[in-house]
Amino acid sequence: MLITPNQGARVRPIDMEFVRDVAEVGYQLEPYLLRFFVETASAEDIAELERIQSEIEALNFSDKARHTELNHQFHETMYDRHYNRVAFGVWRQHREILGSISTRIPIAIGRQEAIITEHRALIAAIKAQDVAAAVTVLDQHIQDAGRHVVDQLRIAEARASHRRIG
Repeated sequence: MLITPNQGARVRPIDMEFVRDVAEVGYQLEPYLLRFFVETASAEDIAELERIQSEIEALNFSDKARHTELNHQFHETMYDRHYNRVAFGVWRQHREILGSISTRIPIAIGRQEAIITEHRALIAAIKAQDVAAAVTVLDQHIQDAGRHVVDQLRIAEARASHRRIG
C-alpha cells in the first residue's frame, strides 16, 4: 500500500522494480539468519526440515497454496530461533510480500525440480554443519527464485500486452 500526503492510500502496483527490491532484501537477510541455524541446528531440527521437505516432495506441486505454506515452514524452521527478532520480523514481512506476489504466478517445471534439489542440498550442508556450503546453496536458491518470479511476471505482461493488441 502506498500512502501519499493529501491523496490517501492506494494499492502499490507490482512491477519488476518492486519485485527486484523485495528480492534484494532476501538476498541480504536470509544468509544472515541461516548462518546461526547451521551453527546451532540439532538432530531434531534437521529431522523437521526433512519432514517438511518430504511433504513438499509428496505434494509434488499439485496444490500451489499448500506448497507455498510448506515452503514458508521450511524456511521459517531455519530462521525462527534466531536471536535477532527484528531481523526475523523483517524476514517474515519480506516473505509475506513475496508470497502474495508468487501466489499469482505458476511455478515452471524446471523451477519445481530446482526447488527440490536446492532444499535437499541445503539440508545436506546443514547436516554437515558447513556454513559456507549452506550459504552458497541458499544464495543460489533465493536468486533463482527471484529470477523465476521476474521471468513469470514478464511472461504475464507480454501475454496481457498481446491480448490488448490482438
